[in-house]
Amino acid sequence: MIKFIFRERLFSTAAAVALTGAFVSSALAHESRLANASTGKVQLSVGFHNEPAFFDGTTNGVDIYLYTYDQSCAAVGGSNPGDFVGAPIDVNGSNGDTVSLQTEVLILSKEKAYYPGQSGNPAILARQNISQVSPVQEELGTAGLYNSWFKPSTAAGGPASGNQPNGTNAGKAYGFHVFGKIHAGANSYQCAGTSSPLPIAARDATVDEYFVCGNGTRTPGDGSTCVEIPQVAP
Repeated sequence: MIKFIFRERLFSTAAAVALTGAFVSSALAHESRLANASTGKVQLSVGFHNEPAFFDGTTNGVDIYLYTYDQSCAAVGGSNPGDFVGAPIDVNGSNGDTVSLQTEVLILSKEKAYYPGQSGNPAILARQNISQVSPVQEELGTAGLYNSWFKPSTAAGGPASGNQPNGTNAGKAYGFHVFGKIHAGANSYQCAGTSSPLPIAARDATVDEYFVCGNGTRTPGDGSTCVEIPQVAP
């Protein structure tokens, strides 16, 4: 599994720093992976917008964070080991980035890696292309974050969590299928502790990736705790 990385940078004011912390915390349960591009790679990090998700008709969405990725900052002498040479793919920016993605929401028979064309995959019990109703669009004010919105309506979860009973579909899991094309224009990034920015070449990527909500597709297990029975108010 590729280590999940979120960058704490690009913010200078106290309010922006606080926003960055919330951004990192809200995304910790997302699953990250690197997809090949015409040059270098593209990093996708995917999960529910609100976690844990409820299936009580509350609107939720799929988060898709998109970054270019070339190498770790440590490899070029940077002082932050968790940082990397890359930039948010921002269709609202000035680099000519374009994103044409679709998202399917899946109900899987169990929380297990899904590899198209391979044996042993979990069964897809239900699927819906939510981007046909809610197109994948960049969130205003958050470069590189894209959303598509829907209302989870099916319980999917493993062990009881928060003193709540298992859902009616205990042992099953939500999944997301993200596919389409991405273009990132040329950019640059300076790692902390280095003397000058490094260029980031323009690139194109065609992605077709499956993600499993919960512990991620690379972690064995039969339960997903990303969808919960709503708490009952006292």
